[in-house]
Amino acid sequence: MKWGSVKTLFIIAFMILNFFLAQQLLEKIDETNIETLSQTTFEDGLAAEDITIGELPESGKKASYVSAERYLLTEEDKKSLEESLTNQNIAIINNQTIISEFIEPVSVGLDNDESTVMETLAEFVIYDDVYELWKYDEEENVLLFFQKQNDRTVLFNKAGVLYVKLNENQEAVSYYQTLLNEVRVQGDEQTVVDPMNAVESVFNSNEVLRPEDHISDMKLAYHSLLALKGEEQVFTPTWVIEINDGERYAFVNAMEGQTIPTDEEVYMEEIETTLEQQLETHIRSDEEE
Repeated sequence: MKWGSVKTLFIIAFMILNFFLAQQLLEKIDETNIETLSQTTFEDGLAAEDITIGELPESGKKASYVSAERYLLTEEDKKSLEESLTNQNIAIINNQTIISEFIEPVSVGLDNDESTVMETLAEFVIYDDVYELWKYDEEENVLLFFQKQNDRTVLFNKAGVLYVKLNENQEAVSYYQTLLNEVRVQGDEQTVVDPMNAVESVFNSNEVLRPEDHISDMKLAYHSLLALKGEEQVFTPTWVIEINDGERYAFVNAMEGQTIPTDEEVYMEEIETTLEQQLETHIRSDEEE
């Protein structure tokens, strides 16, 4: 082959290579610009609505999906309950659910400190140390506790809740209690969604954040993902975004990034209905006989 032809082929090859590299560079620049524009738009949106953000958790945290089954009460559990019957009538439903009505209302010390109410209730409930107070609902006059697993709260699951009903004097009058077994890890750990990206997901959803809100805290918890065969359930790591020191909360799937809609009112209404029905069926009806 003549040198002139070889040179021409080299020139054409270099031109094609340069074109390819230039195209790759332009695509990279476009991606960077889009990311920058998105971030700028998000930050501008926060500023426009005067939404502020407190200290967020560090990026790069790892977590995994977990699963658990409902806990079945043992004979030892039932014996422990019997020892606390001096001021309550208890019924156990399907070895899974405890319902109780106090003979004399129990002061829980809400006037002092909400965080210490379990110290009073510990005398009357089993496994008191696995629950964390989620909220005191003043409107419904209810204390709502969620079970913790791996130091993370299991959110709005009916198999891991302690629901305590109060009277007008803020005294406990009845409760509904369920438990989950220890969680099992499902799959390898993954790096969770960056905290700021989770906030952006909430902002873009237009459902929870309002003008002049302040994101006061953020932590990882578990939220129900799906139910497997039998009683086993899968939970996904979830970012809990606290707004205005607990006035409202937003929930973001920490593995996939989308917001998780949660209707707390419906959740509590369903437990309240179940509690009242079971009290009538298993406790109050026996008292009338």
